[in-house]
Parts: sequence; C-alpha cells; structure tokens
Amino acid sequence: MKAVFGLGNPGTGYERTRHNIGRMVVASWAADAGIKIGGRRFEARTGMGRMGQQAVIAALPQTYMNLSGRSVARVASYYKLSPGDIVIVYDDMDLELGKIRIRPRGGDGGHRGIRSIIEELGSPDFARLRIGIGRPPDDDDTVDFVLMPFTAEEREIIDETIQRAHTALVTILTHGVEFAMNEFNG
Repeated sequence: MKAVFGLGNPGTGYERTRHNIGRMVVASWAADAGIKIGGRRFEARTGMGRMGQQAVIAALPQTYMNLSGRSVARVASYYKLSPGDIVIVYDDMDLELGKIRIRPRGGDGGHRGIRSIIEELGSPDFARLRIGIGRPPDDDDTVDFVLMPFTAEEREIIDETIQRAHTALVTILTHGVEFAMNEFNG
C-alpha cells in the first residue's frame, strides 16, 4: 500500500492559493483515478483506490500546513506504512513557477510542512513531488506570497503543471520514484 498526501491549508479561503498546489494535484489525480476523497479520518480527508495492483490512499491533511506531520504520521501508523510507502506533494518557492521535481528523500529545505512530517515520522526517507511556485517579486513577504491565489497568467501555467504533476504521480506509483525522476526531472 502507498499513501499520497497533498499538502496545503484547509478551508475555502485557501483553496486556490500557491501553498495549496499539492492539494490541487492530489485532488485532480484522485478524481481521475476514481478515488473518492471523503470524510475526515486521521486529521485528513481520505479515499482509497488502486493504481494497477497497488492499493493507494489519497489524503488531504486538514491541519494547517505547518502541522501536516500529525496527519501523515496517523495514517502511516494506522496502515503500518514505512516512510518509503509515502509520497508528499507540495509547493516549492525554490523552483520556478510550473517546474516539478521528484526526490526519493531529503531535508525540509525550509518548508515547515515537510519539517513537521520529518519530525513526526522520525525520518526524511519519503518521496516528494515538489511543484514550483516561484519566489515573490522584489523580496515581498513570503507568507503573504504563498497565501495569495495565482494570477490569471500564472493560472494558465499552473493548469498545465497540475496535469503534468498528476502524470508524474501516476508514474511514481506505477513505476517507482527513480523511474519517475528520469522521466520528469529534466
């Protein structure tokens, strides 16, 4: 079994913000895979399905971003998942808008949601699908930047990025992280 988490903040006020791009990707992928993300369990909205022979959990943590690890750890504990069975999809300011990067493990890179997950799992050895949101112009406040919705021009890029990230996620689940890295990290 694998678990895929789309990071972001809960509530309608955050739905289309940069910080919620992970949630957007996982929701898109789950809908296309026929996985119905429903009620709350483990401080997340979850759904179960299959990708080929692989059982998969889709989860959207209902904690705020900086506490994402609580939800991830609860799902992992209940289903007896190792960190290697987990894929986290999230925003990354260090990547240009629309770029995606896949990694099998790593540090938190200053991302507090990832830091929370590492702390709660006690390991950095989970796969990551990072979605580039770019940096704020003129060194504006990063908190305000990540909580802003995408502009109309950015939205065109992001709509295409969500589809590409969705395909990358399917590749991770069906062919493995290393294969997906070779396909999408160019």
